[in-house]
Amino acid sequence: MHKVKQDFLEKCNTDLSISKYVLGRLDDQKRYMGWVANQDDTPTHNTLKLNLHQPNDQFLLYCLASAWSASGQWENAATLVYAMKSSQSELSSPIAWSSDRFEKSASEAKENFYKNKDIFQPRRKVSKPREDIFPAIRELAIRWNHIQKSMLLAYKNSAWESFVYELREIKGLAPGNRCLNIKVPLILRELRCQNVFDNIPGGLCCVPDARVIDAIRYLKIKGRLEKGCNLSTYRPSDTKTLIKFSKAIYTIYGDLYDIPLFAVADLYQDFKDVIKLKE
Repeated sequence: MHKVKQDFLEKCNTDLSISKYVLGRLDDQKRYMGWVANQDDTPTHNTLKLNLHQPNDQFLLYCLASAWSASGQWENAATLVYAMKSSQSELSSPIAWSSDRFEKSASEAKENFYKNKDIFQPRRKVSKPREDIFPAIRELAIRWNHIQKSMLLAYKNSAWESFVYELREIKGLAPGNRCLNIKVPLILRELRCQNVFDNIPGGLCCVPDARVIDAIRYLKIKGRLEKGCNLSTYRPSDTKTLIKFSKAIYTIYGDLYDIPLFAVADLYQDFKDVIKLKE
């Protein structure tokens, strides 16, 4: 799997199918700077920018993780958060999603979503935000003071693993009245990349989503999965396994996090054929 890291770094400067994953997001030490980092837009590539030192943008990061945990392409979640951030009614504030303002805020967010539906020039046209995303945002808003206090306590006590368990137990933060799961490491990774908290372990910041699991499956079929790496081809469904996977990925890829695995589908030409095979 170390070969994947090497291949990724070699191609990310020359191969557009690989460089798209890190456009403007690698520093001089080849460390990933974050998906919502304040990098420059290009004529063909707009990005979602959040300043995570600002509480409202931290709230939007959680909204992004929640919306991204729903089915569909990433552009849907990013467009929704962009619509919230760029609104004139401060939809980036948890206050806007309180019970007495919820319906109006949800309606305005949907209207602004349609106005900005082409902002990220998606590979596929964005459709519309799922209706059950908005109750999840309301729940995030209701819980926001508690979540902020929990983050500060995790920082004070260097207890981020406990924070992951606590966050995972809060029902309703994801669409469908579900708990956040796979995207929790995304939240911690972005906070770590922007150095909002300087003691978040990198081992809690790798996202073992379906695409990453497919990459692990591909590497296993090809005989490239190192023994003892603590990775399997099953998507983690509980907190303990989520943390185990995240730590295992970080051990191999360090501050590139899960990005090389996410890029495996474009890194190797035989991926689509191999991944269809049964183990």
